[in-house]
Order: sequence, then structure tokens, then C-alpha cells
Amino acid sequence: YWQPNQLRYRTTPTVAQTYARGWTDTLKTWTIDKQRPNIGTYSITTDTVNGRIIVTWGNVTDEKRLYAVVGNIYYSPSGDQFPVPVTLSTSTAGVTFPSSTSYTPTIQTSADVPGHLVTNRAFMIGPNMGGTTNSGSVFINPGGNREGSLVIYLTVFDYAGNVYSVYNTYSLKDWFVTDGGLAYSENGTTFQTENIVGDTWGTTLPPFARIAGESLISNIADYSSEMWADSNPVQPPSALLRSSVSGSYNIRNFKSHNLTSYYDTLLEMYTKKKQDIPASDLKELLIEGDVTVANANLTAIFTPMSKYNVAIITGKLIINGLNCNGYALIFVNGDIDVLPNITNQTANRNACIFVSRGNINIKEGRYNSNGGTFRYDQINGYFIADGNIIIEHETGAIVDGVYINGGIQSLGNPKGIIINRYLRFYDRLRYPVLAIDYHPKYGFISGIFFANNFTFQKVEVGLKP
Repeated sequence: YWQPNQLRYRTTPTVAQTYARGWTDTLKTWTIDKQRPNIGTYSITTDTVNGRIIVTWGNVTDEKRLYAVVGNIYYSPSGDQFPVPVTLSTSTAGVTFPSSTSYTPTIQTSADVPGHLVTNRAFMIGPNMGGTTNSGSVFINPGGNREGSLVIYLTVFDYAGNVYSVYNTYSLKDWFVTDGGLAYSENGTTFQTENIVGDTWGTTLPPFARIAGESLISNIADYSSEMWADSNPVQPPSALLRSSVSGSYNIRNFKSHNLTSYYDTLLEMYTKKKQDIPASDLKELLIEGDVTVANANLTAIFTPMSKYNVAIITGKLIINGLNCNGYALIFVNGDIDVLPNITNQTANRNACIFVSRGNINIKEGRYNSNGGTFRYDQINGYFIADGNIIIEHETGAIVDGVYINGGIQSLGNPKGIIINRYLRFYDRLRYPVLAIDYHPKYGFISGIFFANNFTFQKVEVGLKP
């Protein structure tokens, strides 16, 4: 029916497609373009100097002609956190912000169409941009968003209506690092490891002189410097981010201990082991009720002190500034409230171990970042809880991180260790909210108090945000 090289058209349904029927300009060429445009590179990185997220695209091309580049920003929630406005900016010519530079991401639903040319555009180049290549970048200041992730789409159109879309996800959560021992989380973790290039922490972490082989360096630190494990039987083993640098490794379907109570188990072990400690070296106390220690050393509990000091407290223990100036094992039948700092008089020798039948609450304590520079709350001790270990948030203009020289272990179910503290985004790009630095002195002192074949390992059980 159709002649060679004849343009086809339809008359029904109306409106009739008659524009091609009257085309007589033989100086033009009709082309059918079925080739989609291409996005060469697309990445989401961070600007640690200015505290912002960088969305970058490069070598966006089309063989014929580009029509538009559209960016959409969605929010993937975590828990009950809802998105708040972000601030957008750019240094790329031609980029506009159709919904304004103060943009509130939406939680993506099946009705959302990434790349829509009219609605819900976070940023855009075009329409009718022309040319066959494009590159650019957009900066995002996430504002008060601190949970969940940003899902950022980049969609490219050509003049024939061909479309190509890609997306990347950026986690807004805080992160943690550990150095030494075993890091274990029953069901894995929702935290991510930050990919920091170079030694950007300086002397901020660890907050004292570094030693040889130190793993708390920004381009070495990871979930663990030795082993990270969980009991997930489904996920295959995967290398930690810094495995090739730190020598750490990952184990899936790792079955932890079958203890039902740290308190009862360790108290029983101590009761059996104390006969091996010379009586002249041991001071043992039973203290009824609650105990508060404020800006003091161990003599606030043990007067006079002995070489090895053990206390069983029937109530609650509140520590509001403590200098651990000896060897101490403290059992607490109730909760333990810790208001940092907890220091050691002699860093490589003094060691305090705290065992709680209840929860251990790490509270705000001293404001170490006062003066405009980010710093860490320092906690020198080993903390073991039958309940949860809860790191509470801080209200300072610059929120302190938490540095633990020792370890934390929790049997809390279902969460275990709960991190409610979150850093400013500017600090979050460079520093972990929690850094745990295991020290071998706790292995030595555990052999004294418990058993020679019992060695403390730093274990994070059930880490959750």
C-alpha cells in the first residue's frame, strides 16, 4: 500500500496526523532516532571542607542532540524520621532549581516518575538545551536530615524523546569504627563505613599520642581492625572496606556465646577465682543501695584502696567524672549512668571493669567540644551489660563524639547497643560518632579476676542506630 520512501500518516483517530502528508521540502532529511543518550559517569561524593554532598555527572552524550537533564531527590526513611528541607546550589552554568534552592525531598512511591519534565524536579538543565555533550555538578546541604538516605536520580532526554536514567544512594547516618578485638553484631548493622582519603583526623582521634600500628587513622579505620562477624546465614561474606589495609576480615553465620546473663556468669567466675588472689592484695565490698561518684577517683568507693578492688552494688551506680587510678571490678545490680569523662591515672596500667545487670547509659557529661573545635567524650573502661548500652544524644552547639578505650558488650534484646547520638553533618563527614579502642590490659586484668583462659574481646552485640 505504501510506496517506497513515502511518509506514512494516519487520519483516525482524530486529530489526524497530516503534517507529514504536505511535506515537500526536499532539502531536509528525516531521521528515526532510536538511540538513547548516555551518561558516562555519575557519582555522589562529599565535600569535607564545606560540609556538603556533591552530585556529579560527566560525559553525558547523545549522537544527535540533548534536550534536558533532570535531577530528582527522594528520601528513603529509617524508622520514624521524616525529611526536612535541603539546600541546593551549583557552579555549573545552565542548572536551574525549578522548585527553589530550599527543596524538601519526598518519600518515593510507585506514583513518582523520576525525570518528569514538569513536576517535582530538584534541579534541571533545559529544556531545549542543545548540544551533544554535558557535564556538571550540584551541591546538597542536607540540613537537619540525619537518618535514612537520599536517593538521587539523574535522567537525560534527547530530542527524539529517548530517555536514560540512573540513580545513586547516599546514607545520611553516622558511623563508627573500632580498633582491636572482635566486633560482633547479631543481625549485622545499618551503619556504613566512611570512605575517607588521607589522614584527616590528625590528633582528634585517638585523643592522645598515637602508638605504632594505630588503626584509628581515618584512611585505615573500619568496623574492626581484626574481625567483624554476624549471625546472618543468608548474606555471603564480603570484605570490609579497609581489609587490604588493616588485615581485618568478615565472617557470616558466626554463632556467638550462649550466655543469658553476663552479670551472673562473671560473678560466679569471680567467686571461684578470688581464692587465687592473695588476701593482702584484694579489697572486696558489698554496698547496699545506690552509689554516686562525682569528679573523684576510686577512693570514693574503696577507702583505702588495695591492689585489686571489687565492689558489689545492690542499687544503681552514677559516675559523673571518674579517674580510674587502679584495678577495679564493679558489679552493679541496677543501671549504670556514665557522665564522661572517665580517665586513667596511668593509661597503660589502670583498668576498671563495670558489669551491670540492667542498662548502661552513656550520657552527655562534660562538653569537650567547647571552644569551637570538635572533640570526643573520653571513656576509659570496659562496660558489660545484661541490658542495653545506650549512648544518649548531646545538646551542645558542636556535638561530642564518644571515644571508648576498652570495650562495650551487651546482651540487650533486640537492640543491644543503641546509638542515639548524632554529629553535625560537617563533622559527620570526617569523624565517627563512636570509636572503640580495645586495650590489652583488660585481657590481663580479666585473667586476674575471672580465669586465665578467659580473655575479654570487644564485642558489639546488636548495633543499631
